[in-house]
Amino acid sequence: MARGGETGGVTVFTVTSRPSRLLLVGGGGTQSVTASIDTSTTGTLLLSEASDPRWQVTVGGVTLDRTSSPDWRPAFALNGQTGPVTVRLAPDPWSGLIALAQLVALLLLALFAAPAVSRESDDFLPGRRSAEAEDSVGRHSLEGAA
Repeated sequence: MARGGETGGVTVFTVTSRPSRLLLVGGGGTQSVTASIDTSTTGTLLLSEASDPRWQVTVGGVTLDRTSSPDWRPAFALNGQTGPVTVRLAPDPWSGLIALAQLVALLLLALFAAPAVSRESDDFLPGRRSAEAEDSVGRHSLEGAA
C-alpha cells in the first residue's frame, strides 16, 4: 500500500498489490497466500473474514486445525503442508430444516388465503344460505301451498 497524498484533511492510499484473504504468519514474517503454498512452512494462516466456527481451510487436501487468533480473524495452524489452498464456509446444519419450515409455512399461508369454494348444495345447510337460496326456498314453499 502506498500513500498517495493528502488533500483537505483526506489521506488517499493506493493498493499496490493484489489483496489476499489469507495471510501466512511464520518465522519468515508475514506474506499473503493466493492459490497454493509451494514450500513447507510452519506458522499460522489468518483468514481475513469474520470469525465463524464453520470456516474450513485445507492445504493439499489436508484440513487445518484451528488455533488461537491474535485478533478477530480465524486462525489455522500450518505444520509443513504444501499444495493448493481451499477456503470454504461449511453450511449451517439447521439450514435445511429452516428452509423446510419456511416452505410449510408458505403453503399453509397460501391454503388459508385461498378463497373458499362453495357448492350449490351447501346453500341449503343451516347458516350457509345465500340471498338467492332464501328467495328460492320461499318461492317453492309458496307454490306448494297454492
